[in-house]
Amino acid sequence: MGTAEIAIVVYGLIFTVMLILSIKRWRWFHVFMMFLLLGSNVVLFSYAGRVLQIRHEWTQKYETNVINRDQAAKDLQELLYGTSPNGQIVSETSIANSLVAMRHDLQRILMGRGRVWRGATLGNVQGVQGIVNTTATATMADDQHGIEQGTRIFLFRETNITPAAGVPAAVVPAAVDPAAGVPAAVNAAMVNVPAVYLGEYNVEANNGASITLKNVFAPKVFNPALMANGASIVLYEKIPTDA
Repeated sequence: MGTAEIAIVVYGLIFTVMLILSIKRWRWFHVFMMFLLLGSNVVLFSYAGRVLQIRHEWTQKYETNVINRDQAAKDLQELLYGTSPNGQIVSETSIANSLVAMRHDLQRILMGRGRVWRGATLGNVQGVQGIVNTTATATMADDQHGIEQGTRIFLFRETNITPAAGVPAAVVPAAVDPAAGVPAAVNAAMVNVPAVYLGEYNVEANNGASITLKNVFAPKVFNPALMANGASIVLYEKIPTDA
């Protein structure tokens, strides 16, 4: 039993005793009205105590939520900008690892390139002299590439290069059919990079992971032998500025 409840009980006992002692001097109506006053006071005290209790509970919740809000704002500031709310740098790498810095790095990487689809495989090449109107299919890794019919694509053939010496060799499955004359395995330390420009193409059809391409603009220098079935290609939404 809390302090408020004990006080109410003691008050009620004292009030009741005083009423009994006043019966000889007061009329019964006065005694009855005082008894009703006692009851109303008890109810008032109980409601007042409950209000104070609820106010105390919600004050504690409010203070806890304020602390959590401030901590969340601090964490968000560090995540976005790599700084604390007062502008101080959190660590030596916090700004470089912030979302804003990463977004700027991504924008610089994609500047002038738009979307890029790497590791596609060329197939069903229907060559035309002069390459214009040549059709072919490009097979992606899956059908979530987002290329729509009518999109203009810049096509490059990829080649394997070794980025650095001394990288341990590992054998991984090749992305093309060995029956096409391509080795069944390649060095995992090697990476694919665009090497030969194959021209500008329109997307004629979108069949899931496979899209049909039709050449609309030929490169100045072109070797038809390079546009062979099974070749690894990369598709650019915009022509790279360094192409």
